Amino acid sequence: MAQRQDMSHLGTEPIPTLFRRMAIPAIIGQLAILANNFLDRMYVGHIEGWGGESLTAIGLSTPILLFTTAIASLMAGGSPWVAILLGEQKVEQAHRMVGTSLTFLCSISLLLAIAIGLFQEELLAGCGTSPEIMPYAKIYLGIITWGILPTNLTIGMAQFLTGQGMTKLGMRIIGTSVLLNLLLDPLFIFGFGWGLRGAALATTLSMTVSALQVVRHLFFSRHPIQLTTAHLGIDRQWLGVCLGMGFAPFLAMACEALVGLLYNASLSTYGGDVAVGAMAVYYVIGHIIAYLIMGLSMAMQPMISYNFGMRSFERVRQCTHLLITWSVAICSVIWFVMMVAPGGVCRLFTNDAEIATFASRYLRTYFFAGFLTGVPFVCMNTLRFVRQVKQAIGLVVFRRLLLSVPLIWLLPRFGGLPPVQAILMAAPIIDGVSAAVILCLSLRTIHHLQEA
Repeated sequence: MAQRQDMSHLGTEPIPTLFRRMAIPAIIGQLAILANNFLDRMYVGHIEGWGGESLTAIGLSTPILLFTTAIASLMAGGSPWVAILLGEQKVEQAHRMVGTSLTFLCSISLLLAIAIGLFQEELLAGCGTSPEIMPYAKIYLGIITWGILPTNLTIGMAQFLTGQGMTKLGMRIIGTSVLLNLLLDPLFIFGFGWGLRGAALATTLSMTVSALQVVRHLFFSRHPIQLTTAHLGIDRQWLGVCLGMGFAPFLAMACEALVGLLYNASLSTYGGDVAVGAMAVYYVIGHIIAYLIMGLSMAMQPMISYNFGMRSFERVRQCTHLLITWSVAICSVIWFVMMVAPGGVCRLFTNDAEIATFASRYLRTYFFAGFLTGVPFVCMNTLRFVRQVKQAIGLVVFRRLLLSVPLIWLLPRFGGLPPVQAILMAAPIIDGVSAAVILCLSLRTIHHLQEA
């Protein structure tokens, strides 16, 4: 049998060289995941006659789907710990953790899909779906629910592959899904005339292909982690570790879903379906930024966690500084484009003139502090990568519960601005305040790591 790959280069090669080699595939892989939903919205938003209603329906389904994806993040949180275990040369324990994560993720995803299928109308109503949009939202959510298991397998378990330093493999797996979706979306939506049903079906099928590839590489390839059936099942010890490590990203995504619900409900009350449709456009742009930053974090995660396991804390600090610098640089470029050409950006996602005009009017307001968006995410991820889970959870609670929820509720009532503008003004306040607080606290923790 050929010798398995090792990860020793993560502790010896220059950090900028490693980062350049790993960041591009990781970013492309994350953008590819986003592209499956992005393609749906792009094509659906241009359906003649009812593209606006369909785009709004997808936007209203987003908080529900975001919560289901949070389950994948819950289990993928064990990925940094696996890299740390490999750095400590505890290979069998790393296998047990991955096997436990896979078993639990499959079980909980199936249960979640059944629950959403049974209560989809109640869930959509809770998201602020109007009677006019409800038929479209039920069509989309009813089909996309079948894709919860393969989507979670792809998003959750692929991180255990990239966490071993194989970012190019992750890019290829997701790239296959995107190419398939790119072909199926226009065929199903326009060629077969399936419309919104076709968009949901294309995404589900393409993610299923990616999930099968992830399973193949976990079991049948010679990587540092190569599972067998003996590794499957739920080990309580490692399940507890996975849940602890993954709780911060799970909580972040669950709170993001809650914030999405609040935005949709508030905008539906004060601005109607057009305002909710505009929010769907903002979701896409926000997700593009988030997935770019997630790609940076995933590229740096094996370097940070492996060197933490090796107790090379100076390399951990260097990685952290580089990650923050690049996150600000990338967000600043996107922010500049939005500030210069808001109308052109919004028209990329819809041909509904009313939604595009509304979204363009408030884009600068919503993303006013967009250049800082990545800072809280990379800082909280870095804390997880070095086992500072409690601090990461505390910062998530601060950003999403203590800061976001009150602002979204209070500003339209007491802000002294038109209600819709006040609701959207919450976003830059959240980004600015949370970036400053989280950056200071995170850097203080990282700088106090001591060499053994």
